[in-house]
Amino acid sequence: MDFPELETLARKLMGKRKTRDNRETGFIFNHGRRVGFLATKLRSLVAADYPEFDDLIYLAGLYHDIGRGIEPHSWSGAVLAREILKEHLAKEELETVLDIISNHNRILPGAEHPFYIRVIQDADLLDHMGTMEVWLKFFDFSSRGDGPEGVLEYWKSEDYQRKTVQWRNRLNFEESKKIFDERMEFLKRFIRRMERENNGEIFGLEEMEGAPE
Repeated sequence: MDFPELETLARKLMGKRKTRDNRETGFIFNHGRRVGFLATKLRSLVAADYPEFDDLIYLAGLYHDIGRGIEPHSWSGAVLAREILKEHLAKEELETVLDIISNHNRILPGAEHPFYIRVIQDADLLDHMGTMEVWLKFFDFSSRGDGPEGVLEYWKSEDYQRKTVQWRNRLNFEESKKIFDERMEFLKRFIRRMERENNGEIFGLEEMEGAPE
């Protein structure tokens, strides 16, 4: 499996694509790369005895959204990935990657999916949280001409609070929920600071005033 070649190919195919107008150019590649990395780290936490799956998990993460724009994109993505990857993977490897891609957004109750599908599902969701959420929301709101007040209002809305509960409940593993919680705590701290700085406040002023001359 030639990873540099497959990553170069992924960048060529997705490096100028985005899921919608309020995403940066290349989002599909950038998001896929992050999902692949994060999913392999999750695998080490929830299925430590199976490191041999990491290459396939990463590759599936990298290509999981290649079908975006042809819905259902999980199905079209698996069709496209078969044609793209069939010369690069053994048959069994290819079928595992396609299984992950075709099921990456098909959440089932309990543990009905194999772990290698569930880590991709969780990584896909988690990549929209934390610092990446800040980036995505800033890009989204600014592309519509909204300023800081718009995104702050969204983050404080009941609708957003309800969505975060739903997103957390979709996660497959307790380890993923811990990562989600940590990223939400970061966001809460960020929002508090953003609100204050948006009102012209200065952080660390007390320390500055008390510092020796």
